[in-house]
Amino acid sequence: MLRRPATTIKLTPEDILEYDDSIAMKQQSSFSHVDQTQEQDKLHPIIFKEPLLTRNERIGIPEK
Repeated sequence: MLRRPATTIKLTPEDILEYDDSIAMKQQSSFSHVDQTQEQDKLHPIIFKEPLLTRNERIGIPEK
């Protein structure tokens, strides 16, 4: 396998701050998405139409 020397990248402080800001914005948008989803769940709760099954019923073991 051929190897080449490692590439050196020089970052300025502005580059680092811009990266930090972009990460913070991504996290903030993902948190707001979770908040919106939770709000929607509160407005429209899930209603189960079928009764919940026991573990044995789910795997097919008859009740004794």
